[in-house]
Amino acid sequence: MKTNCILLSAVFSVLTFAGADAQTSTPQDRFDRIDRNGDGRVTPRELPREALFKRLDHNGDGVIEKAELPGGNTRRRNRAATAKENAPAMPEEPAHTAHRDIPYAKIEGVDPGLLSLDLYVPKGKVTAQGRPVLVMIHGGGWRRGDKANRATVGAKMRHFVGKGYIYAPINYRLSPAEPGGNGVQHPVHAQDCARALAWIHDHIDDYGGDPARIHLMGHSAGAHLAGLIGTNERFLKAEGKSLAILKTNVLLDTAALDIPSYLEAQDGKGMTALYHNAFTDKPANWRDASPRLHVKPDKQIPPTLIFYGGTRMLLNRFAPDFARALHKAGTPAQAIDVAPLDHGQINAFIGTVDDPMTALIMRLHAGEDAAGFPARITPCAADPVDRETARADNNVTFERSYAAGTRDARGRFMGGTETMHLVAHDGHLFAGLGYWTDQPGSDPRPGAQILRKDGPEKPWRLERSFPGAVRINAMTSISFSVDRRGEKLESPVTLLVADAGLIRSRRSGALVCFVRNDASGEWEECTIAPQANRAYIRAFGFHRAAETGVEYLFAGTGAGEIYRGSYDAKAPGGIRWRAKPEYTNPDFDGGPFKRCQGFTVANGRLYASVSPRLLVRHDGAQPRWTEVFRWKPEQRAGAGLRGITAVPAPDGTHEVILGSREQEGRILRIDPAVGHKVTDELNSQQFLKAQRGSFRGGRLVAYNRFIPGMHPVTGQPIHWVTVAGIKPNDTRAAWLLIRHPDATYDTVRVFDPNLDPHPLLVSTRTLEFAPWNPREFYTGGYDGAANDRKNHNTAWIFKGSLQGD
Repeated sequence: MKTNCILLSAVFSVLTFAGADAQTSTPQDRFDRIDRNGDGRVTPRELPREALFKRLDHNGDGVIEKAELPGGNTRRRNRAATAKENAPAMPEEPAHTAHRDIPYAKIEGVDPGLLSLDLYVPKGKVTAQGRPVLVMIHGGGWRRGDKANRATVGAKMRHFVGKGYIYAPINYRLSPAEPGGNGVQHPVHAQDCARALAWIHDHIDDYGGDPARIHLMGHSAGAHLAGLIGTNERFLKAEGKSLAILKTNVLLDTAALDIPSYLEAQDGKGMTALYHNAFTDKPANWRDASPRLHVKPDKQIPPTLIFYGGTRMLLNRFAPDFARALHKAGTPAQAIDVAPLDHGQINAFIGTVDDPMTALIMRLHAGEDAAGFPARITPCAADPVDRETARADNNVTFERSYAAGTRDARGRFMGGTETMHLVAHDGHLFAGLGYWTDQPGSDPRPGAQILRKDGPEKPWRLERSFPGAVRINAMTSISFSVDRRGEKLESPVTLLVADAGLIRSRRSGALVCFVRNDASGEWEECTIAPQANRAYIRAFGFHRAAETGVEYLFAGTGAGEIYRGSYDAKAPGGIRWRAKPEYTNPDFDGGPFKRCQGFTVANGRLYASVSPRLLVRHDGAQPRWTEVFRWKPEQRAGAGLRGITAVPAPDGTHEVILGSREQEGRILRIDPAVGHKVTDELNSQQFLKAQRGSFRGGRLVAYNRFIPGMHPVTGQPIHWVTVAGIKPNDTRAAWLLIRHPDATYDTVRVFDPNLDPHPLLVSTRTLEFAPWNPREFYTGGYDGAANDRKNHNTAWIFKGSLQGD
């Protein structure tokens, strides 16, 4: 299938082999590798992939020249040349003997290669003491990777073997590479690595190694496994060993240190599918797989060094916390921020000439106290990822997933004027559709609908219709771990909760929500209050009260009231609601715009946007809400603060709150650490016009929240931002924004070139990552209230695929 590539240079990256030197390669470098005869022109024979060749051959002359590459102008070539000149040098390859594919275990039905290791042994005389050993665990998201990858061997083997070490990269069984594929889950990865370490301890002296000097290191998923084996003694104990066999431990850039806390954090939610693939969806497994949660005194945990990129995936929070916990338990440890190196560079640069990270590892191996090492260093060639290059390498493709006006496999009508919400829950993806301003003609009038998608190749199907309701105004998936008294549940209870209360003919009445019974697939109606103003829910929030330990689901209404409920297995839908609102908006005037527009938790405190103010909750037996920010009188009706989301502060020490002032086109950053100071971060309307040349709209962004994710190329944390607006000469496309950690933004075009005619998309109202693939997301919209059209069957959902390496 043809795909819509926003930018194509990442396509070229599939043509290069992985390796340390590939981390800093450019499209021009890759071109040179493919241009076998060196004539500066790539022919179809040199690139025998017809579809890819046609896309890169922009002028259609039958050959590809460097000028046709994305970023092929002189300015970018000069940048690439400079980066190449500054890249760290590889050491000379030392004289050595490679013993490959040594089995450390045999299990019937398992590929022997997954239970094997390699030994790179220096040539030359061995001292009576024997050689030190460095065991390396490769990364790859627990689902791919290999001990022979060049980034795993490369400079590391050359450096450490050159210094007299035996270098021992190991393999282990992997989780499914694709949804529905074959593979293992926790704790198998760590069990395999412990078997390999035990084998090395028992046999390394046969190769001239010293079993008393075994050092461990891992990158990414491998760093997680190294950290887990180094803190949870049960894995080595099962092999008849103890933590004492590990002399030191080095972790290279892993986020999986406290998995439950990471997945609860905003930046963790985009990684849910990857972590469920490796550790299941059971919180008990997440805890068991978390190195941080196994740190205790007197366990012989080896001295530990953690290198991390301080702008990546909240590592500026979790890596130092892990080091502090180790230090408190009596283990010498230090977490070292090496930003702006990216995830791949941290791995690739270890072992390169004059690399300061490698120098610290050698000092650790020599017995120096890691606690005395600096908390931040500037590595060689640590130029920040060039934003322009990163943008050029970014590659996102879109294709239509749902078209309104169709019927599911059971013949049930699915329509909608807009897709309001997309929510991942229980391995499925749910879509909430609205029928605002619908002009159905002879089509059915089902009312607001919820659809369900059960997998990447499964079609959308109708889950439930709500006759008479206009919209699914709010929908969320929440997980209770305690009951309404704060007592711990035997296992967490996850619920999908939705609103379908907005009915044209009723301004007040019973306030209800709907809770899905995952066992039966039925939705149970739950009464929150028998009578309420503007009785529909605009937003849900979830928070664990610090003083009581009780977890609450909060419902914010169209009148700006806030209600709370807690888990009670005997209550309808499992939620016991308090009928009296916890907060009542003193500015409510009976109209539609003094409403609640969102909740977020920042620095452990719950915030709510209730026009015209931002509120913070004071937990306790008698909770109360106070104003921390009141915006100026609206320039026009409805100018509230949408999408409030907690994100890391620029200095990484705490969380700040982002929010979008609708109808004004302003994204605000609110800092609780400095008296809730408000900073204008972006004028979205002006930005979109500047980026796209002309743009109609942009005053309404971040409808529901800023959605966390990872940049497909750099691995840096980003947030996706939905947008209402169109480009006049490109009216069928919709748009998204990407927010980078440094508070800069990029635009992304949503368009499927295979559709003719292409639907009018207008707005990206919602976005959610697929529960089955962390590199696949779904976005949908068409704001029926934001455009003056007679709307019918205008709701849409597109699938976005991240195509970076």
